[in-house]
Amino acid sequence: MRGSLYIGRSDNLYHRFHAHYEYSHNQRLRRALRRPAGCICFSWVLAHGEHQKALEQRLIRDLHPLCNHIRYTTTKESEHGDHCSGD
Repeated sequence: MRGSLYIGRSDNLYHRFHAHYEYSHNQRLRRALRRPAGCICFSWVLAHGEHQKALEQRLIRDLHPLCNHIRYTTTKESEHGDHCSGD
């Protein structure tokens, strides 16, 4: 797999990683973390309050992470038949 695997919010990255690794309902992400095809690099951005959700949605929409179930689209993309979809 190449590119972003997953984008999400957390108050504690260490606990969130272990939750995904051990018992995540997201099987695709759990599999990618348990059997990586190379190095996994982590990045994070600090965002506060109301900015968190908007930033998360924008990053998911723009980066198309491979293991996120929800995909956010712009209004323009929705007009062309693309939509929010799940796995």
